[in-house]
Amino acid sequence: MHPPTSRTLITGASSGLGAGLARRLAQRGHEVWLVARRRELLEQTVREIRASGGQAHALALDLSDFERTFSDLYELDRTSAGFDLVIANAGVAGLPAALPAGRAPWSNTSEIVRVNLCGAIATLSAFIPGMLARGHGQLVGVSSLAATLPNPRMPAYGATKAGLSFWLDSIDMELRPRGIAVTAIEPGFIRTPAADGVREPMPFILESEAAVSVIERAIQRRARRVRFPWQLQWLLRAAALLPRSLTRTLIKRWAMPAPALSSPPVP
Repeated sequence: MHPPTSRTLITGASSGLGAGLARRLAQRGHEVWLVARRRELLEQTVREIRASGGQAHALALDLSDFERTFSDLYELDRTSAGFDLVIANAGVAGLPAALPAGRAPWSNTSEIVRVNLCGAIATLSAFIPGMLARGHGQLVGVSSLAATLPNPRMPAYGATKAGLSFWLDSIDMELRPRGIAVTAIEPGFIRTPAADGVREPMPFILESEAAVSVIERAIQRRARRVRFPWQLQWLLRAAALLPRSLTRTLIKRWAMPAPALSSPPVP
């Protein structure tokens, strides 16, 4: 039996879902490390948590530099008392992620891949050796229901989330029997700052606090995978059962933007 989770690290914790998870888990007695690029916002959230009686620390780190992310987090785990729970939540989402291939410059696509896939895997991988040595722990990756079906509205975003879900499922087979639970979180649309300005449809969008509650329960249950909201999950399941030609037609009608009037993006 693993000891109660108390030392927790969360990436993408400067705002939105990550900051919400940090506040909620700190209320539950976790000592939380908040990781993101924006140090000022991290330190503001840390002050709020401490003012409420919680324990929190800020760590400024750019997950697009995934090699440094791995080395810094590996060293943090090695030189500290070790972490019980790690949540890879950081990701490029919202307007920057909602660019079809014909409009997305390579710099945009590259950043999405480096942060959403490489940065997330680097984050979780850094803690695997320590958790194996201690014989317990939990790794949580925030993927997306966007991984379920191809979507021309967000090809790079969906590809990174599909890759992350595949990786999480794969390592769970190896690590869970050795005391380390791996949890894949696959939400639909969540109302966070990343969603600001998005004009395309976001069906069944959830408030951030509601999403935090779902994720907290998944962590407590050490679930393998959680998909929500249920309405969007079942809609996507039904779409997957349709003939591929029909599914492609429906997705294109819903998701494909109008033809761009400007020239193609430069590299």
